[in-house]
Amino acid sequence: MTLLFIAYDQFSTLANSDVYQFEDIVGRKIAAGASGSGTAQTLERLSKLAGIWGEFTPIYKGGTAAAEALQNGQVDGFQWLVSVPNSAVIELTAIKSIRMLDLDTPAKKYGFYEKYPFYLPGSLPEGAYEGKVKPVKTILMPTLLIAHKDVSQETIYAILKHVYAPEGHQAMRLVNQAAADMTIENGPKAFVIPLHRGAYKFWSEQGVEIPTYAMPVD
Repeated sequence: MTLLFIAYDQFSTLANSDVYQFEDIVGRKIAAGASGSGTAQTLERLSKLAGIWGEFTPIYKGGTAAAEALQNGQVDGFQWLVSVPNSAVIELTAIKSIRMLDLDTPAKKYGFYEKYPFYLPGSLPEGAYEGKVKPVKTILMPTLLIAHKDVSQETIYAILKHVYAPEGHQAMRLVNQAAADMTIENGPKAFVIPLHRGAYKFWSEQGVEIPTYAMPVD
């Protein structure tokens, strides 16, 4: 149907760490996100393509627990695929000096975007953490609102009309600031799977170009 927000793959390590690039995680303990989560799957996918899966120890915790593990020296890195800014990272930067790894360079080197085209290349936004984290290139994942194809076209169309009306968008942002990513301009970032016919009608009316692979299917 539409983009909800953009998740940024944020791989933090302490500023005095000797982990400078993705391949340096070999032999380390890495907070990889909850088991089975998108965060953990992303780390596994990239490390398998890089040929280093099994050569580091994933610790399956995320959020505040993972940030505390990095702070206390229990892990050497903390990967977190979430919107920006994130509260766990904010809390970490209040206590420790950190830096983030460039994940876009290895992703391009190992064919990550070709293997998994639902990810996008991008960069950590300027000022995301009030200057405490230097912007780096990284992997982005659009977080989508999806619907079953049997939901009526009229219902999906009405939902999108309400969501993208000024008052609807304002209400969404009051619930979660990440909804600021929900703009007409960002809409095409959701076009990674076929659109619902109601969504196709809405986006067509907005004058947004819809690629062949995102056309509705019966």
